[in-house]
Amino acid sequence: GGVNAITPAIAVQVNDMISIGAAYNIYFGRYDFEETDELYDFEPVDFSGASFDLGLVVKRNDQFSIGANLNFPYKLKEKIDDLDYEYEIEVPFFFSVGAAFKATDQLTLAFDYHSRTWSNSNIFEDADFDTDLNSIHAGLEYLMTSGDSVIPLRLGFYTHPTHSWDYNDDQVVNSVFTLGAGLVMGNLIFDGAFEFEPASIEYGDGFSIDQNNFRITLGGTFHFGN
Repeated sequence: GGVNAITPAIAVQVNDMISIGAAYNIYFGRYDFEETDELYDFEPVDFSGASFDLGLVVKRNDQFSIGANLNFPYKLKEKIDDLDYEYEIEVPFFFSVGAAFKATDQLTLAFDYHSRTWSNSNIFEDADFDTDLNSIHAGLEYLMTSGDSVIPLRLGFYTHPTHSWDYNDDQVVNSVFTLGAGLVMGNLIFDGAFEFEPASIEYGDGFSIDQNNFRITLGGTFHFGN
């Protein structure tokens, strides 16, 4: 189990240059333990909360656009009924900003910065180490055509900061490499993506933990109407 969300959203194109959007996230869910020992019976944890997001895209011209996404602070409630336990996680203000440049009719370049300042949360208020998870994202998309179909090819990179530290007390920040492709046939769109994340944590004295993480995403979209 975990935290789920229902997100109603609305977006409006104000004019040829500006578009704005808003979303309201309703969080719910349960984390249930199946293990029981002789001393303690683990109880399920219920989650609830709500948050508000705001997005903005400014298209300066046909080649250049900038955007921002604002995630306003909210509280995620944890509750264990049988223990009469309740705790609120204060999720701080997050934001993302980015830009896209259409170099040619086929090639688009993009860059994003994501700010995740968990140090402003009550979870880490007494921490004496870096708890923020800020990251940078960069990528490109090239459009190929085959008859009436369009084939987007994508290549990207982003940093993945973690809440782990090496023997120098430096935050472990992994690099993630991405590949993707799609197929656009009229109202039907297929997309696929592959991520590779090599990870290593040095603990000193020649001891380290190394792992390679792979993620594959597949999706499809059908547009009704013209």
